[in-house]
Amino acid sequence: MREMDQKVIYLVIIVAVCNYLLRMVPVVVLSKVEIPKPLERFLNLTPCAVIAVMVAVGVFTPEQKVDFSLDNIYLLASVPTLAVALRTRSLGWTLLAGMLVVALLRFCFC
Repeated sequence: MREMDQKVIYLVIIVAVCNYLLRMVPVVVLSKVEIPKPLERFLNLTPCAVIAVMVAVGVFTPEQKVDFSLDNIYLLASVPTLAVALRTRSLGWTLLAGMLVVALLRFCFC
């Protein structure tokens, strides 16, 4: 085995261990601590906030610049996709609707 390959393997192992520790240490420490209810409610909203930011970035900045125009197919597709999400409350149907609307808009306008 070449020296460079060995260094890469060691680096991957070190990164994997660090990643595991960064994820597990807070879980182990916080499992023994009583978290105040307001903080717990705040932390429960974090996943929704992260997903909302990721969706907003994808919809409003499709080409690394803000685009609120009607030429933005992602902005146009977000309207019926949001309607499906609110109507069905189903992630599967929402994703399917979003993909179909984007595909249809790309086929018709691009």
